[in-house]
Amino acid sequence: DSPFDKGRRVITFNNILKYNSFPLAAIISEMLALGEEEMRCPVEIEFAANLERPDGQRFLNILQIRPIISMNDSEKFDWDTIDTSNALLYAENALGIGGISDVADIIYLRPEAFDNMQTEEMAREILALNNKLRDQKRGYVLIGPGRWGTRDEMTGIPVLWSDISMAKVIVEQGLEGYPLDASLGSHFFHNVTSMNVGYFAIAHQTAKPFVNMDMLKDME
Repeated sequence: DSPFDKGRRVITFNNILKYNSFPLAAIISEMLALGEEEMRCPVEIEFAANLERPDGQRFLNILQIRPIISMNDSEKFDWDTIDTSNALLYAENALGIGGISDVADIIYLRPEAFDNMQTEEMAREILALNNKLRDQKRGYVLIGPGRWGTRDEMTGIPVLWSDISMAKVIVEQGLEGYPLDASLGSHFFHNVTSMNVGYFAIAHQTAKPFVNMDMLKDME
């Protein structure tokens, strides 16, 4: 904890967490307890703190609070009964467990045609397709680059939940020159967990996780 000690230098939060220069741990503990009491389930929070204000005051603000809901904590899924040799996609970074059977279609953005300057137009096209499939009561897999639901149009497709409400599985795909910062459903967390929507993140040029684009192109 001293710059005069021998050894490698590391950055820590010991001044806050060990010496309590700002009661961060106590504040977070109270926020988690209050959130769990009000939502009747465990919660996760995002927060930001400003400890370096010119006037000497220090503030902590809650940015988001979400329930942690698991509908299938005790569910056992035997992958030995599933043939994955001809899988369309495979991910090791995912939310959800179990099988989803009511899938009829796939909506995906073609990587070779993707332009991150046109993400708003893409969102409008996806909304139109979602509405069409909603009228037909057809669930689908949604595959696209970057973060679904982001407000930053340069990092993903800025859809609302109502734009993709019929999606049963949502896939975030990394592309060349468009690295994936997986949201894992953070923008639609409550909808994803409560409605048992699958959520996958597949980074670009990884060894095992993949999306078989050739198989997609050959489909009707």
